[in-house]
Amino acid sequence: MSWLVVALSLGLVAAPEGNQTVVLVGRRTAVTPAIAKTLASDTYKLLAADGVSLAMTNEEALKQLTRVSVKDSASCNGKKSCLAELGRQLKVSWVVVLSVASIEQELSIGLELLRVSDETVVETDSLILPRKGKLDASQLGTFAQKVKAQLNPPPPTPEVKKDEPRKDDTPVATDLTPKKTEEPLLPPPPPPPQKSHVPSFVFGGAGVASMLAGAAMLTVGLVSRGPLTQGTPNSDGRVRSMLTQQEAQAINDGSNPLIFGGLGALAVGAGLGTAAVIAW
Repeated sequence: MSWLVVALSLGLVAAPEGNQTVVLVGRRTAVTPAIAKTLASDTYKLLAADGVSLAMTNEEALKQLTRVSVKDSASCNGKKSCLAELGRQLKVSWVVVLSVASIEQELSIGLELLRVSDETVVETDSLILPRKGKLDASQLGTFAQKVKAQLNPPPPTPEVKKDEPRKDDTPVATDLTPKKTEEPLLPPPPPPPQKSHVPSFVFGGAGVASMLAGAAMLTVGLVSRGPLTQGTPNSDGRVRSMLTQQEAQAINDGSNPLIFGGLGALAVGAGLGTAAVIAW
């Protein structure tokens, strides 16, 4: 983020204008940019429909950020200081940060409302969405109310000092409503489980064993057929075998299963090796 350091040192980052917000993807894990962009666009539409003051769409925000060489807001990897600087570049006071992670057949979505001025997260929410599911208003309704309350706080109540005389005798109203406590920040979505390579090792080991056994069987079968090619040469150049027909037939019958079995074991070993590569 060296461009931000230069911009700040030269005073090129303008102050936020108005009390508006944008939706940016702050982090994505095992999720394609297209899926994250669609979720950001849906979040913008649902918040806007609920009355949240939004400065621009996610697409318009990314288009403006490309002018300062930022092609993907997810490159901030969830860092609040980085996302706050993007908010200053877009001249907004708030950033709705969307964190998306793929967990098996579901999407874990985290929502944070980041105040740009002091880089503080003031509201959070989270939800689980099927991989092919779509966000709806019921899922973002509570978070939208929290955002509106932060963007449009009620005017402060004038404080009356005890030793200052009152201008009238109107009783002072006492607020008995319990004070709202800030919700704890949710941890980032867990990383997806690592793929196990055990099946590859099993297939590979079995493939090697099968090929070794096949090679041994093929060698024994070929060696056992050696006597069939031995004998005394005739005058016409042909070799006259010293074996009887019965002995030759026995050698042939004994060696053929070994040769064909060896070839079969080699084929099985090659198939298991291919399966090991695919399973990796």
